[in-house]
Amino acid sequence: AMGANGNQLAALAGREPVRFTLIVPGWNCADRVAACWRPIERQRPGHYTREVYFVDDASTDDTWEALNRLALDDAVHLIRQDRNHGPAHARWSVLGGIPDPDLVCVLLDMDDERADDALSRLAEVYASAPEVWLTSGNWRDQDGRPNPLAFYDPSVVDRRAYRDMPLFKCTHVRSFRRFLCDPLEPSHFQDPHGGGWLQQCSDVALLLPLLEQCAPENIVHLHDTLYRYHRRRDGGTIERFGKERKITTYRALCDLPRMPVRSAGAPARSGPVGTGRAGTSRD
Repeated sequence: AMGANGNQLAALAGREPVRFTLIVPGWNCADRVAACWRPIERQRPGHYTREVYFVDDASTDDTWEALNRLALDDAVHLIRQDRNHGPAHARWSVLGGIPDPDLVCVLLDMDDERADDALSRLAEVYASAPEVWLTSGNWRDQDGRPNPLAFYDPSVVDRRAYRDMPLFKCTHVRSFRRFLCDPLEPSHFQDPHGGGWLQQCSDVALLLPLLEQCAPENIVHLHDTLYRYHRRRDGGTIERFGKERKITTYRALCDLPRMPVRSAGAPARSGPVGTGRAGTSRD
């Protein structure tokens, strides 16, 4: 467990708070919006600040109206996409406009819920260990069932052999320093089948190149349950686009060139990466 004790809190007192940006895309999530926002709003205080971007990916239901009904604070921004491009584009529309290389990006889907103490626990990790650049964590589904997959074996992390594995194991409770996105461009998120932005395996397309830049000491796997993963029975990408397409997309992404390890002293790029944010926002 990563809970802070008195010594940890004292050690963090002299350090700058961890700055989080939560990126929360969704498509047709009107009935889940309030449940997603509630634990974000009620996060346990800790050594951090946060801002939140909700990205409505051109939903055809009342998702946009549901977002606008929320009692939001000034650190929450709403973005509405003009077309449904999928979660890869929705995330990149925010990631591409973040100028602070040391800010910690936290990914969440609009139909899921973060544990009430998730940000405080993540803040302890990032503030007490500056060499940590990326975390993955554990989850339970809406019925209380735990994540059935183990974390990567240390030998896989040491060899950065993620692309050799039949399954990708860092798709949930994911956070990372923004500077890991420096080498990425929108082309990293194009569907290998053609037709524009990825609709499936968008987590893999983003996180594989981020993981590969990290040495073992730059990654922390959190075994605590920090996330409630809502397994959707309809409207998910498998139902919309098919399982076979997802399998072939995953293999195509794994066949792309590997990303070199990032040097600990490598300068991070300040200013936005990529093409910046898209859509309209309500601040």
